[in-house]
Amino acid sequence: DEIVEWDMSIYGASRAWTWPVEEWAETMKEKTGGRWIINLYYGEVLSPAAENLPGVSAGLFEAAAVAPFYAPGTLPLNQVMDLPFLPPMTNEDIVSFQKKVWEHPDVIAELHSQNVVPLIPTGLPQLEAMSKRPIRTAEDWAGVRMAGMGSELGFVLERFGGVPQPMPAPDVYMALDRGVLDCVIMHNTYALGAYSFYEITDYYVTDLALGTVAAFFVANKDAWDALPEEFKEYHMEFYNNMEEIGARHYAKADDQFLPIFLEQMEHIEFPREERDKLEAIASEVWQEWAERWEGRGDSHGLLQQMIEYRKEIAGF
Repeated sequence: DEIVEWDMSIYGASRAWTWPVEEWAETMKEKTGGRWIINLYYGEVLSPAAENLPGVSAGLFEAAAVAPFYAPGTLPLNQVMDLPFLPPMTNEDIVSFQKKVWEHPDVIAELHSQNVVPLIPTGLPQLEAMSKRPIRTAEDWAGVRMAGMGSELGFVLERFGGVPQPMPAPDVYMALDRGVLDCVIMHNTYALGAYSFYEITDYYVTDLALGTVAAFFVANKDAWDALPEEFKEYHMEFYNNMEEIGARHYAKADDQFLPIFLEQMEHIEFPREERDKLEAIASEVWQEWAERWEGRGDSHGLLQQMIEYRKEIAGF
């Protein structure tokens, strides 16, 4: 009958990426009759975005939103999700893809090395762009200062003259507003809308489908291990339905933001033949990633497994 209370550190405000977590917290409270309370703290109240992983690892809070590219080299195998053009297209398939990554023993061992366990695979939709400059061809990336995406995608765009400037998502709006950046690449539509980038950019560039970013929710391993088995079972019931839950919340964001984007900005549909130029570089970046991290686990096997799984669920 003891009440278990968790604190979760989340960067940014409530948005489609966090709505499934809000639903999870309410569901766990209901299922346990109020015996498991999860307090959600937004806006870096408990920790800066880049410090969430060490914070949850040390037990400063029981759960956290984590983006591995904020701590380079800490969770490199989890960053197979960062590889450009690798994840499938639909939100449901992206969540399924994240779950499959977490089935690999070396990925789990990597998380355990930081004293954390997978919690909620909300997945992140495909990356599109908002820019102060028109981007209609692969060559138009030349000189464009950009942020919001992972480093692996940056390696592709650098080949075409792009200038990646990695920074935490909450810092991107100010950088765009001050002219430090020309472009933001984030998840369509919820992230582009939740951070209000449409207020300070002129072009909404879609049909890029550049990939996604590894960003998910983890729990402190000691806190998870201490949970009653009953609570873990309730959690796994929710976890097993995350494909539907995540897609439902992202669809609400599409309904909210897409009309605003199309009304306030010039919409550029990036041509397929230009996207093909970018995608042609992707396989090189994938292999470079696998070679870079082969000392941390079976990176080559993980990459091949995810290529095959994408074909299985998405057909390409």
